[in-house]
Amino acid sequence: MAHPISSKTCNDERSKLYRIINFKFPYSYRKIGILLGGGLLLALIISKFTGHDHLLNKDLIRTLMLLPLLVAALSEEKVEDEYTSHLRGQSFIIAVVCALAYNILIPLIAFALDVLIVNVSGDGQTSFYEVSSFEVMFSIICFQIVFFEGLKRLDRAE
Repeated sequence: MAHPISSKTCNDERSKLYRIINFKFPYSYRKIGILLGGGLLLALIISKFTGHDHLLNKDLIRTLMLLPLLVAALSEEKVEDEYTSHLRGQSFIIAVVCALAYNILIPLIAFALDVLIVNVSGDGQTSFYEVSSFEVMFSIICFQIVFFEGLKRLDRAE
C-alpha cells in the first residue's frame, strides 16, 4: 500500500518550512529597527512626562515598538554563516526561557511582597500582579537581542 503523500509533496513542504525558518531581513534593517524602537521608547517616555500618556497613545506606541524590535532581531549580520545562525537559535532559546522565568516570577514576587506589606500595614487586601502580553513579547525580543549580542562578543573574546 503506497503512502498517500508523495516525496515531492514532502520536499515542497520542507522547502517552504526552511524558507520560513531561515528568513532574515537585510543587515541595514537591524540598525533601522533599533533606531525606530529606541525612538518609540523615547516617545513613550516623553509622553509620560508631558502628560500625554492616554491609554490609547500608550498602548499604540508600545505595540508599534514591538515591530521594529522584531525586525532588528530577525535581521542578518554583516557576516552570516552557520555559526551565526547557531548563535541566533541559541539566543532565541535563552531569551524564551529567561522571559518565561521573568514573567512567571515577577507576579509571584509582587504577590509575596504584597502579602508581607499587607500583614505589616494590616489592611487585609492583596492583589496579584498581571503580566500584559506586551511585557511578555517585549521581554522576549529584548532578551534575544541582548543575548545574541552577548554570545557574539563572547565568541570574539575567546
